[in-house]
Amino acid sequence: SATIPTTCATYLELLIVVNDVPQIETEPAALEVCDNDTDGFGLFDLSLANEEILNGLDPLDFEVTYFETFDNAQAQTNPITTPLAYTNVSAFTQEVYVRVENITTACYDTTALTLIVNELPVLIQPDPLELCDDNNTGDEVEEFTLEDSLAQVLNGQTGISITFHETQQDADNAESPIFSPYTNIVNAQTIYIRAENDITACVNTITLDLRVNP
Repeated sequence: SATIPTTCATYLELLIVVNDVPQIETEPAALEVCDNDTDGFGLFDLSLANEEILNGLDPLDFEVTYFETFDNAQAQTNPITTPLAYTNVSAFTQEVYVRVENITTACYDTTALTLIVNELPVLIQPDPLELCDDNNTGDEVEEFTLEDSLAQVLNGQTGISITFHETQQDADNAESPIFSPYTNIVNAQTIYIRAENDITACVNTITLDLRVNP
């Protein structure tokens, strides 16, 4: 057989589109919570990182999902099903992985997000502050220097802000602090010390007894 030359040809127009991967924040700030029950685990709202990770992208155009492993984020398998209330599975520090996918193009990128559970200030139960009933003997009222308890309470810790309060509720809410010299209102009296870490803002409280001796 012979090949017959011809000038006939077929032309096909092919449009190639390359879609960008989402331009996300690849080094988002860690999410931090306080270790209120001293076990190294806490409850995180992972969605608090969405805005920073999206880096200006329209959240209506992109799906953000979280995963416990990088491989799962890449394969889009086993997503974290409770991102608004996620408890870390590794004590104190853990990385989760974020997948941001363009809803239209299915292009995606991933990044890691660090979760940190910060310890509370460690407080030592102080001995009572005791004064003799010298001023107006018999009224069982004296002026106390509340800071005299702090060397024992803090046991050398620094970077801790201290306030004193008459009730546990005030201490918990950082309301109505009291100051030295403080005059007791009953004998004996229990007041409450609030200790707040200056960096993490984690808070612990402890009691302090005031006593006026005859």
